Amino acid sequence: MANFVSSLTGQQINDVMTKIEQGVPEGYAVGEKNGVPVSSSSVYYHNNATYYATNAQASAARAEAAVPASTAGAVFFDRSQSLTESQKIQARTNIGAGTGGGGGRNLVDNGWFSINQRNLTSGSIASSATGTYILDRWVFSNTGNTNTSYSLSQGTLTLNASNISTGSLYISQYIPQLQDGSLTGRKITGSVMFSNGTVQSGTITKQAGTRQSLIGTNTSDFELFINATEWFRFRVNVGKTATIKAIKLEVGESSSLDKDISPNYIEELEKCCYYFERVKAANSNLTIGIGVTDTTGQSLSLPLRVRIKNSSVSSTLSLNGTIRYGVDNLSTMASNWTAGNYSAEMGYYQLQIYGSSAFVGQAPYRVGISANGYLDISAEPMIS
Repeated sequence: MANFVSSLTGQQINDVMTKIEQGVPEGYAVGEKNGVPVSSSSVYYHNNATYYATNAQASAARAEAAVPASTAGAVFFDRSQSLTESQKIQARTNIGAGTGGGGGRNLVDNGWFSINQRNLTSGSIASSATGTYILDRWVFSNTGNTNTSYSLSQGTLTLNASNISTGSLYISQYIPQLQDGSLTGRKITGSVMFSNGTVQSGTITKQAGTRQSLIGTNTSDFELFINATEWFRFRVNVGKTATIKAIKLEVGESSSLDKDISPNYIEELEKCCYYFERVKAANSNLTIGIGVTDTTGQSLSLPLRVRIKNSSVSSTLSLNGTIRYGVDNLSTMASNWTAGNYSAEMGYYQLQIYGSSAFVGQAPYRVGISANGYLDISAEPMIS
């Protein structure tokens, strides 16, 4: 308040400021007090108008500096706005917010190859093998004239088709959103991250029942595509080798894979277990449940996460090791066992154990797996 005369006392200054804060600055206009002229020598004389005019000019200058000369093409965050789809995509790209549509979510399970319940880290894929599950959710196929190979090391998957002179090596995944048609007519983007961190990607408008390439072509060294039966596939051509870190399929017109990190292991495992689950014993027998006695043996319902609801997929239950049973421990080996009813809807598999007539009329038995053995419960679809 430099425009006050020096003769104002501290109390007078406080009185003036109080009036101003109360919203009655007009009582102290230039040369007036409440409309009555006052002398410039009066303690009530102050150049209030000049003070407010000066500050108004400064405020206007600050506001002008804060607003761009032109707002054409600007994206606002404080009001509604009409943007084209391409403008939205570019805006998200500029601020690192993904590509929209699906929020950058990966429709591929185990896209970073971190889930490996079968614990297979290297091996060969036989010539003309139509489909073998190695990593969770990924089925490996070889249309070549001799064996191809794979290896998994330090978060990368190597697919080696260098031995073949015809055909290709494939990894493929069943993706429900492709199979049920919910992506038909939409823009989708597929991406592959190679071992050196580079990302290749491509976008298509999804057509139903049509082979469509996202990266490369059917004669390229590498190709990412969706086949006519709606399987998502990565192909390594004859004589080539590819080492990859991640694969992604997302809704939208550009890739966000380069901004991703490896997903949470537990969450990714949970998704994979809806298709395949291994129940494994360590160095000692593992109790997996309590059987219920019937006229021929013990019947055990295994609670499972495998719940894929697809009538075209047949479920399987396979055993490596032996089934054992006992009242207090797993002391006796079952002479026979069969896979009973499977309920995807309820989430259980019925394991029927046959061992001895001593089962009949007895209390429920512990049922389990021998040391280092395992049960595999699978509802994995086969490539078509």
